[in-house]
Amino acid sequence: MVDSDNYRAGYDLVMAEYAWNHSRPINTALCRGAATMHNKEWGVMLTYTYDHPPYLTSGPELYQDMVTAYENGAKYILIFDYAKDPETGIAMEYYKKNT
Repeated sequence: MVDSDNYRAGYDLVMAEYAWNHSRPINTALCRGAATMHNKEWGVMLTYTYDHPPYLTSGPELYQDMVTAYENGAKYILIFDYAKDPETGIAMEYYKKNT
């Protein structure tokens, strides 16, 4: 859902949310329409698909969502990973190996 008052207030970006197995085409279309109406740039935020670990979808599926967003004209792509347990975040393996 797009709160048009926020965009009239000066935000420069409209973000679609790819989450919870919601329709990617519908969210993309709504976001692009809102961005066009307000003359703003738009992007996609990839976030949780599940309500249990692993919260995010698989790597190949995340990549496909990024490709889909890019092919539809998204200027920004953001992966949102707020792990309730810091040991389960997607970047945790990298930090364990490199610290």
